[in-house]
Amino acid sequence: MLRQLIVNADDLGLSTAVNQGILEAHLNGIVTSTSLMVNMPAAEESVAMVLEQAPELGVGLHINFTAGVPCSPVEQVPDLVTGAGVFRPEKEQVVNLYSVDPGQLRAELSAQLRRFEELVGRPPDHLDSHHHITYLNPGAVALMAEAALDLGVPIRKAIPDRATALATVVELGLAADESQAAGRVDELLSAVSTTNVLMPDRFIAEFFGQRATMGDLLNLLVDTQEGVTELMCHPAVADESLKAVSGYADRRADELAILIHPTVREFIHSQFIQLVSFSAVGSQGGA
Repeated sequence: MLRQLIVNADDLGLSTAVNQGILEAHLNGIVTSTSLMVNMPAAEESVAMVLEQAPELGVGLHINFTAGVPCSPVEQVPDLVTGAGVFRPEKEQVVNLYSVDPGQLRAELSAQLRRFEELVGRPPDHLDSHHHITYLNPGAVALMAEAALDLGVPIRKAIPDRATALATVVELGLAADESQAAGRVDELLSAVSTTNVLMPDRFIAEFFGQRATMGDLLNLLVDTQEGVTELMCHPAVADESLKAVSGYADRRADELAILIHPTVREFIHSQFIQLVSFSAVGSQGGA
């Protein structure tokens, strides 16, 4: 069986700096796919750029409940936003989702899917979410899986195993004790496992922060297994304005430099790893 690798750049549309970085990482590097934040200010320019300059770049929907303004009218999603009409911040929202009416989540997800098709002219080729927010609530992950099934597209495999999920639930304070944490994890895993939604076989999130180095990336690549693996990344050009909208800014430029370095592509070829988009999921061994 082939070793196939999706290199997905998150946050398309977040800012001009991010858009430019993703485009460069695709045209001159190893990025094969990206995820679009349809509610962010640079979304329209990003789509025009991709359609004109990068027609082979896979584009999915980066479901967003934690940044910017909703695509739905605020009165339809009052529990998802602050008094200023913007999404609640990540750490607040992840807890808040456990008390939000699922109808509000469905309304906003549907609005973001409609906005994607308005911008791109077709449905997304996969679904994932900003800050993995949908993967941290059973109702949200079930809605995402349902939408993906309706579209016939994969979702990111952001919960690789029970231990990772448990650690995340504890870290984010989503449970009062170990017993509740275990229950939360069971709900999250069940929300995905009870559907037939497509996912890559594996997900690599470690190319991030202090581990966004050439050595770390090559080590992750050499350990790539047979089947379809997704590597998440966040490239961007250096831009002071990016710091105003993202707490993860300087490292994005480091990621970009590594993703376009000739050594990385040469190493991938030497390892007989095939670079693919999410269209490969389900056709060559995806889950």
